[in-house]
Order: sequence, then structure tokens, then C-alpha cells
Amino acid sequence: MSADMAVEQAEACNQALQWMTTITTMDSSLNLRTKIAMFERDFIEACEGQKDLKVPFLDVIESSPPLIHSFADGVYIREITLPAGAIIIGAIHRHKHLNFISRGHVRCVTEAGGVEDLVGPCTMVSPAGTKRVLYVYEETVWTTVHRTEFDTVKEAEAEAIAETYSAMGLSDPIIPERELEG
Repeated sequence: MSADMAVEQAEACNQALQWMTTITTMDSSLNLRTKIAMFERDFIEACEGQKDLKVPFLDVIESSPPLIHSFADGVYIREITLPAGAIIIGAIHRHKHLNFISRGHVRCVTEAGGVEDLVGPCTMVSPAGTKRVLYVYEETVWTTVHRTEFDTVKEAEAEAIAETYSAMGLSDPIIPERELEG
């Protein structure tokens, strides 16, 4: 990676961490679901604007670390190893489920939990509708456990993950338009 790309990647990480640090004090008229959706929009747009530079940071958008899928009686398990320095924007989870961080350290933003630093090993329960934004301080192994009646990844993912909040009967965030300068 060139020095310029490393500087751009570090700047993007610093901006994400700054957002995570100030999210709860930002515009109090917006709920965390809306703030997370705004971050996702802005982050993707910022990365897409740098495509010509071939910034490795775009890997966060264009591909994600590989998942290890496992099944047991009525249980679907997803394990992912997150690389240090990554910013991860998670999916919307349809149901209450278990999470295990077996090792690592992340800063996590969720609607239910606000901003938290999580260090493995730890266990937590996520409510239905959870969507996360993570900054990975140290390589982290994160496992989620979902109930399912299915035994294929495609069917289990469709049962566990929603494309939108409205697919779950919840309200989708209304993202304010940006004000045009000029």
C-alpha cells in the first residue's frame, strides 16, 4: 500500500471513530437508527468517491471477511474474523440472538446499546432489529447464534437477516437530505 493510500485509510478510520465518539451528542432530533443509516450512506459514498485510487479500504464495501457457517439442531451459527483497522457495517438481524466475541476489541454502535467498546471474551444478547457499525481495534472473532428450522445457509440467512427494517414490520429510518452549499 502506498503512503498516500495509508494516509487516506487512516483518515477514513479517524473520521469513523470521531463519528462513533460523537454520535450520541449529535443532532438530538435524530434517533440512533437514523444516525446509523446516515453513517452508512456517507461512508459508502466516501469510499465510492475514491474508487479510482484503488484504496484497499473499499474492501469493507465490496467484500467482507469470510463467514464460517455451522448448523446444529434448530441453530444457525455465523462466525467471522474481523481484521484490525476495518470498519464493518452489519446487517439487520430479524430476531433476538446470542453473540460471542471470543477474542479481540471493537467499538460498536447500535440503536439499543449506543456506543460501546467490547473486548473478548464476552457474551451478549442482541434484540430483534439490531444493526451494528463496528471499528475493529484488534483482530476480532465474532460469532452469532440464531434459531432456525432450516439447514441451508441461504434459507437460514433469509430467516435471520432483513434487507430493511420495514421487512420486519419496523419503521425504516428517514435520512435527511444534505443541504446544498452555495
